[in-house]
Amino acid sequence: MNRVIGTVLNLCAVVCLVLFIWNFAHRHRAQPPRTVRIGKPLDLPRVSWSDAPRTVVLALSTTCPYCKASAGFYNALLSSANRSAFQIVGVFAESTNIVRPHLDQLGLSGLSNVQQFDLSRLGAPATPALFVVGPSGIVEAAWIGRLQQAQESEVYAKLGIHPVAAGQSAKPIPNSGGGEYLPPRQVASLLADHKGILLDARRRDGFDQSHIRGALNIPLDEMYARAVHELPPNSNILVYCGSTPANSCAARGEAAGGLPTLCGAARNILDNIGFHEPRLISADLSILASNGIPIVGSTCN
Repeated sequence: MNRVIGTVLNLCAVVCLVLFIWNFAHRHRAQPPRTVRIGKPLDLPRVSWSDAPRTVVLALSTTCPYCKASAGFYNALLSSANRSAFQIVGVFAESTNIVRPHLDQLGLSGLSNVQQFDLSRLGAPATPALFVVGPSGIVEAAWIGRLQQAQESEVYAKLGIHPVAAGQSAKPIPNSGGGEYLPPRQVASLLADHKGILLDARRRDGFDQSHIRGALNIPLDEMYARAVHELPPNSNILVYCGSTPANSCAARGEAAGGLPTLCGAARNILDNIGFHEPRLISADLSILASNGIPIVGSTCN
């Protein structure tokens, strides 16, 4: 009888130990890294977001080769920030004593606002990472990794400046009141008279859902590689960029935040490769259809 009781007590002790270990491991297990979310606050103390209409946050590392390769782009942003309505903050996991000499070597000594902070807590899954934050601390846009030229153009457009070479000052992008956005009636007239090459800069899924008949679809991330080969030189380019990237009717209300980036980036890329002063079409496809412009596929009503 005593042997049975002893065996039961030993089993109870083993079970309790297993439960204790499981509970301890469960409570102290590594948490998944936080990822930045568009439209959510950026967790970064000691930054006064309201000091500028926009803040560019660069999450970098002294051991990151892609950060070093992106130094020219960051230098151009620094030159632009001196005369434009945005500020730049550099965030490193390393101490500022280590970071400062590194920035000097990269020619980024002008990056005066540098902080040491946990990048996983910031929401940067990798370096480099670039966040555009509004005056209330809300993330408006984010890019991870080394940016290609098309993505750099997206950043410039988001900030309202033209692409520049490092060390030069960027010029503000003219507002849409200057005539670069075509009204629907003028679009209808130009297309009827065959006075322009119609280019759709949206993603393929948006184009497949609906587009202007006869449009050539070259998404933004393919524009540098394809446009020089597929667009006739010295031609009048009409760029359709008048919807959210996925052309979702349910997301139509978000278009006001996405249009400047898509339209501006497309214009900048085309201008850089020799198609100067492309004309932009930003009206909804449903509005274009009501002006007699033939649309393939469904439109938002």
